[in-house]
Amino acid sequence: MSITDPDEVISTDEIRERLISTISTHFNDDQDRANKFLDSRINNLLRIIEQMEISEWEQEKEESLMERMINLGHFPSFSFPLDVAVFEARGTKLRPGQSKAKEYFFARTSQDLKVALSEFQPGKRITINKQTYLVEGIGVSHPKNPINQMEHFEFHKPRHDLVDPGELYAGARDWKYFHRCKEDGCGYIIGNTESDWNLNNNEDCPACMVTSSSNSGTITSTRLHRPEAFRPKLVPFWPDNGSYIFNLEKKQNLHLREMRAPEDSEETSKPTRVGRATLPTPLTGSIENEGFDPIDFETDWKGITAYRFNDSENDLEAILEAEESHSKSTELLVVNAGPSNNGYRICSSCGYVNLNNPNKDKASHHRPYAIDRQKVKIYARQLINEQLEKLRDDLAEETDDAEKKKLEEKVQKFVENINQLVNDKDDQLWSEATSTCSGKMTSVENDTKICLGTTYRTDIFLLRIEIKPPITDQWNDPSFDAGFRAIKEALITEATEVLELVNREISGNMRKVVDTSSENPEQQSYFMDLYLFDNASGGAGLVKEINSDRIMEVLRRVKIRLSGEKCTGKSGCERVCIGCLLDFRNQMESDRMDRKLGYQILSYLSGDSDTIDFRIIGGELLGDNIQPKIDTETIEKEVDNLSSIYPHLTFESTDQRTFTVDNGEANGNRKVHLYSSLEAMSQLPKNPVKYYDTPTYYSQLHEKTVSIPYELLRDAPHVLMDSLYPQAEQDDDDEEDWMSGAPE
Repeated sequence: MSITDPDEVISTDEIRERLISTISTHFNDDQDRANKFLDSRINNLLRIIEQMEISEWEQEKEESLMERMINLGHFPSFSFPLDVAVFEARGTKLRPGQSKAKEYFFARTSQDLKVALSEFQPGKRITINKQTYLVEGIGVSHPKNPINQMEHFEFHKPRHDLVDPGELYAGARDWKYFHRCKEDGCGYIIGNTESDWNLNNNEDCPACMVTSSSNSGTITSTRLHRPEAFRPKLVPFWPDNGSYIFNLEKKQNLHLREMRAPEDSEETSKPTRVGRATLPTPLTGSIENEGFDPIDFETDWKGITAYRFNDSENDLEAILEAEESHSKSTELLVVNAGPSNNGYRICSSCGYVNLNNPNKDKASHHRPYAIDRQKVKIYARQLINEQLEKLRDDLAEETDDAEKKKLEEKVQKFVENINQLVNDKDDQLWSEATSTCSGKMTSVENDTKICLGTTYRTDIFLLRIEIKPPITDQWNDPSFDAGFRAIKEALITEATEVLELVNREISGNMRKVVDTSSENPEQQSYFMDLYLFDNASGGAGLVKEINSDRIMEVLRRVKIRLSGEKCTGKSGCERVCIGCLLDFRNQMESDRMDRKLGYQILSYLSGDSDTIDFRIIGGELLGDNIQPKIDTETIEKEVDNLSSIYPHLTFESTDQRTFTVDNGEANGNRKVHLYSSLEAMSQLPKNPVKYYDTPTYYSQLHEKTVSIPYELLRDAPHVLMDSLYPQAEQDDDDEEDWMSGAPE
């Protein structure tokens, strides 16, 4: 076709035929399934367009449908994330030669929402064009109400019905909630975001039931909001002298004053504790119902299975099957629960986030956006028109002649005075716009605090490890978390290297799973899931490359990394170092990882050790195999250390797991057995007295064996001494002398 030829005209039928021809290969040339998939995509797009609301002032922007769909995240592609959030300082500015300040973006930038939950979170400082902004608000990109832009979310209302607190408030049915265990060390996330679940806050945590019977009502539920925009607060600004007006009584949004965000910096502002977004966590549930398929691979390791889940937008077959079954499939959940992990206090009218006074309401505050006068006028007319339409609807439905005549007269009078009504409403709204906001704040008291977050789908590879003896089921213990967290971080690093990926292209996390047998509800199995996922929303197919041929290679490299071979020191680090695990990616978790504990777990799983052994301090690479290095002098070293701390006591090792203590008094001898904090209690000697139960057996301790985790003794020896010789048995002077050498 030459450049002078007219454009080719293609009929809709021919367009469809070309589309079917393009995608049919994904369905093994099954034309019926390809047609069904295309119809589902078209219907989904039509539903989105039908539900889309565009206000009158938005129409003035002349934004194309394509632009709107991209901005709302409905048109994902390789270059556009599925969910985008913006940071914007949307103020007003007096331009040369003009007498009225008009809307102006002093700063605007966007990020994938998963990243924005950390980078743009309330309390964060962002520098753009040499100005530093403090994020103090959230918002929507296309608000219906230009004054109270967030009021339609009803943040200030609890999810309980006011008349019947046991029932759900009708308006809350579409709200999402973040349900998780509030107990320290647990972190269990419940597998749904429904607003009517845990309505009475009496749900128990399945993970805590494993370790304790006192888990009643440990699940806490906080409303989850997906933010579209993050903003700084804006205050009036005099362009003539360059001064800001922070006085809350002063008028806002006036024509001769600009609305700007004041400069903020670490040096000049009050420090604010900032929360951070949690790593994405799958909404837990049965692994079969989540859509995972097992990966068959040859291994002699114990208790390890692997699964793959593909929910990529490019996997047409998976999309079609999900739509046919109406299955939600597996989602990843990323949440910023605020500085105290209990949500943010947010103004239900304007989206201002109260960071400085978390326990007090601010009756008045600056909004995180400016208000345009023209938009207020348009909104006023829109409200009056809605009232008129309501009157006309009532008139159309009225059947009584007398009442109908009254309504006709009312409609006629309304139409005659409509301009005055619009002006009155405009004056009322503008009076509100020129004052600071006094909206209601969310609070703990009425259960309305807000977590910020989103769910999304991507490609996932999952490694499941069964938790059974000799591995302890006390998985809320910090040592348990530290060991598996170390394995998880090593898994991310080694998978990245094996797949030859760029750093940060994949991420990972872990979760606890309690799997109840469908045939026998009393039969439960416990697992730790370590999973990797593509950072690209929708998936880029990266973790799919971890196939049956590569799983053992990755695991072998993980074991080498945790063995100490890559540590900066020759004998391996004590917990974690830049050689083995530390990375910019996990700097916030550096104090929650332990290389040695991770290696002890892998030594058992790989068959190098019959149990979890605290004496294993690393491994030695011999050819392609790692042989564990066992410190046979561990007990001797601890005995020497204890002797230097408590010289008035006599310590003596008896074997590689036990030692004795004697204070020289009658029946003052004690026998102590050490075990790994990762080791199941069933592996201990018969009838041991746990270190925290010694007061019950105090008169018989000289005949018993006291057990204590090695890691606890190593880090806090005074805990053992308090349990062997309780302070209540000594007078105050003796207690002071006895503890003088103990560490704090």
